[in-house]
Amino acid sequence: MKELIDIKKKYEFLNVLILGFFLIIIGFVLILQTRYYSLIFSLAGLLIVTFKKGILVDTENKRIKRYKKIAFKTTGKWEDFSNIHYIALIRVNLTQKMNAVTIPGNFSDVQVKLNFVMNDKKIIPLYTDRRNKVIPLSEKIAKGFNVDIFDNSEGKKQWIKYK
Repeated sequence: MKELIDIKKKYEFLNVLILGFFLIIIGFVLILQTRYYSLIFSLAGLLIVTFKKGILVDTENKRIKRYKKIAFKTTGKWEDFSNIHYIALIRVNLTQKMNAVTIPGNFSDVQVKLNFVMNDKKIIPLYTDRRNKVIPLSEKIAKGFNVDIFDNSEGKKQWIKYK
């Protein structure tokens, strides 16, 4: 049986998603007023709201597909990862400076980056998120690809064996 792991990426810009919902509402209100251009607003809003990005991991064939989906159309191509050596989990400190009147100052967050290390020592970043989301995901991928995990997500270097 073919097992696909679907990693859905969250929206980078929440404002764009909110704009999509507003366009749908504007289109609906204009439909009630029988305006011909209401379909343009509704269609644009639906396209924005249904836009998704993510990564499909095929553990059986050892390949990955970075996809973009708009409405019912999915684009992206499969990449072969059969020569993966191990998975590396690295701790990343993210800092964001905010210059708003209501939220002044800096915001810091610690996240974990999931990287593939290939046999030729090439490092391919795959996904970055909080530790409690990345660890179970990396375990699923490691079991499917039959590789080990190098975990440096807490500052302690350790190997988690899955081979």
